[in-house]
Amino acid sequence: MINPKLSYEVSIWNEDEFKATGDFCIFVGVEVEHLEEVPLELFGKVLPAGTYAYFTPKGKEITTWEDDFYKGWLQKSGYKLSTVGNYSFQVQCYEEDRFKGVDSIEESEIDIYIPIEPAK
Repeated sequence: MINPKLSYEVSIWNEDEFKATGDFCIFVGVEVEHLEEVPLELFGKVLPAGTYAYFTPKGKEITTWEDDFYKGWLQKSGYKLSTVGNYSFQVQCYEEDRFKGVDSIEESEIDIYIPIEPAK
């Protein structure tokens, strides 16, 4: 494990399926240097390199950042979501010293990474 104080939540969805059903997948995990470090009963995901929107919601923003990003910033930015095949994804990074839990959301912060590309 690269940094035992960091954990990740990766949400992956197909836009058409999400609009029709509301379904998406969530994976949680840690960062490893080599996939060989992942035990057999678990699995690894390699996320693509590229341009990512990066921001750090704090306090109550942690509960509203998705609307703020998808319905606000993204629509005005000149960018669109970058997809892999037919799938979009976003990454939430929780650092042990900065995320205090949902019961202490006001004292918490997380990092968000969302792949983007110029809108055409």
